[in-house]
Amino acid sequence: MAGRLSEEPWGGARFAYAYLAAFLSLIGAALVGVIAYPILGASGACQADGSGYCLPATTGLVVFVGLAGCLVLAGWFIRLGWQWACWVIVLTLVVGQLTVQANNFYLALVAVLIPALAALITFRRPDRQPGRTGPVIRLVALGVVAAQFIVWFALLAAGA
Repeated sequence: MAGRLSEEPWGGARFAYAYLAAFLSLIGAALVGVIAYPILGASGACQADGSGYCLPATTGLVVFVGLAGCLVLAGWFIRLGWQWACWVIVLTLVVGQLTVQANNFYLALVAVLIPALAALITFRRPDRQPGRTGPVIRLVALGVVAAQFIVWFALLAAGA
């Protein structure tokens, strides 16, 4: 018995598998957080921080990296593809940034739609050949959004 699906899900099954992959990735990221928090706390890297934000922020970044890795693995096992995982990561960054900038926690509820939106963006019919420009345009959009988030996070960390 193989641990990987034999073919790429399409149609309504793609959305169900997208939510399954996202759920499994969240469980993996939570496990990374449970392991990382005491290790980072015992390392003493945040001892000089008087505000108390260093340890939760560092743990959050480690958990996000763990989430990204789990999304890539789940996307591979369930055959949603690496583009699906990239779109989930980027859409999560966008929703997180909008939530922080708008200072509205209820905006984070949009994150429930992220796996389905990523499945819709990366959907392709198995009986048709994909176009050549579509993946290039999507990858450029991914790069622009990721670069914009990195610049925003650097400015936020610098206190600007």
